[in-house]
Amino acid sequence: EEMRAWHLKPFVAAIEAGIDCIMTSHPCYRRIAPDMPATFSRLIVHDLLRTELGFKGCVVTDDLEMGAVKEVAPIEEAIVRAAAAGHDLFLVCHTYEAEKKAGNALRKAYEDGTLDRKELEAGAERVEALMAKRPERFGPAPKTREEGEELSRKVSRESVRILSEGTLPIPLPKDVLPELKIAVVFPRFSEIAPKIVIEGSMLREETYVQDQFGKRGLSAEVLLAGIEPGEDALRRIESAVTEKHTAIVFVYDAHFYPGWKRIIESVQAKARHAIIVPLRDPY
Repeated sequence: EEMRAWHLKPFVAAIEAGIDCIMTSHPCYRRIAPDMPATFSRLIVHDLLRTELGFKGCVVTDDLEMGAVKEVAPIEEAIVRAAAAGHDLFLVCHTYEAEKKAGNALRKAYEDGTLDRKELEAGAERVEALMAKRPERFGPAPKTREEGEELSRKVSRESVRILSEGTLPIPLPKDVLPELKIAVVFPRFSEIAPKIVIEGSMLREETYVQDQFGKRGLSAEVLLAGIEPGEDALRRIESAVTEKHTAIVFVYDAHFYPGWKRIIESVQAKARHAIIVPLRDPY
């Protein structure tokens, strides 16, 4: 009753509006599918979403390398269980090794009959129909590493949303950059690496930031703060940032951690310019 009253309403509305693709997630509904994330539940994906709600489009998993799945099953098992539940598309987002293992496991499960071949082939047809409907999104793959890197930069640029601008225009003009004294406040992503997948280069936070700015001919003073910033981080940042700085503050899940709000307020009050970059889920 709770599921139908609350959780299913957005999905019902999306299906009625003709949505082509729905992503599931990894919560555990203990009264419906005990001891497993919803990703593995055929009752939820096939019986409820496909059959009862009548969804005919593609069903895609959330990232199968996330902690909620890794705690339950290795990637080879996870992708087979997700396919058995009724998914058509599978996200394996972080490591090439995991992608290879997942692909090989899915192929083997198809070939040896572990998974229903007719269901897998029907899923493949749904994926092909989705691709045919959006030819501009599924063009030829990049032919070279350089093309792939340019595509990655394009995706990154277009994913940025500028919420408001102050006296300093965004993107920063090239002729202004050499004049800026830059301080970068950056989260310690290494703190959460045991729980979620963090790109390896970002685990050495200070080196990562300096390298990224260095590629653009800029130097930056790096000030690290914990994922949940405490008083020590606030004091260090307050003492380091001056009226001469252009401060760039990367905040992580700021709505969860009030320490980030205090850092932002302090930097905005002291720095010459303040650029706030919300990461992950800022609202």
